[in-house]
Amino acid sequence: MNKKFKIQKAFTLIELLVVVAVIAILAGVVLSSTSNSRARGANTGVKTNLRTVLQQSELYYLNNANTYGTITHSLGPCTQLAGTPFSDPVTWSAILETQKQTGGVMPTCVSTPNAYAVSAKFKTQDQTFTYWCIDSQGNAKGETSNITDVICN
Repeated sequence: MNKKFKIQKAFTLIELLVVVAVIAILAGVVLSSTSNSRARGANTGVKTNLRTVLQQSELYYLNNANTYGTITHSLGPCTQLAGTPFSDPVTWSAILETQKQTGGVMPTCVSTPNAYAVSAKFKTQDQTFTYWCIDSQGNAKGETSNITDVICN
């Protein structure tokens, strides 16, 4: 009998395993890149929301006889204390959004009738900075430590 073998063309198990391994490596690289991008995006959200706080606080100042309020907000976690720029609904909304961007950490606020400052910790370190700070002098900048007074460090 004369048998002819039919040659089949297909992938071997080794070739399939190599392809799966390459795809897994590429997926790992993409996922780590998107994780870093999300953290940087959260940091940008902190900066944007605190810029809103800065702008709204200046409007509060102009609308309240050139004062940042009649009550002193002691240095500590922000609260919507009446008689301070943080009582403004738009300002308070921006502070709450900042809290979301930091992973749930409430920004630090301080205010007197003549000055204020707000600082929020970044979700991930941004260059050499751990915090973003704004104050009544118009500063909006990165800091290595949290605020200790009504001015960015």
